[in-house]
Amino acid sequence: MDQQPSSSEFLFCYNPKLSKHLSNLGIRYITKGISPKEKRIFTLYYKNKELQEALDSYQG
Repeated sequence: MDQQPSSSEFLFCYNPKLSKHLSNLGIRYITKGISPKEKRIFTLYYKNKELQEALDSYQG
């Protein structure tokens, strides 16, 4: 039986500037959507070393 991925394996990004930064670095998101509760756009990323390094370099 396959294990379901946990939410700790993903980053929900609600910051369009950060999402653009990640895109400029070549990091692709899994999906883009709108949160049903808050009606805000988000992009969803897998957490990995490459993503963490990009987050560390973000100057916001």
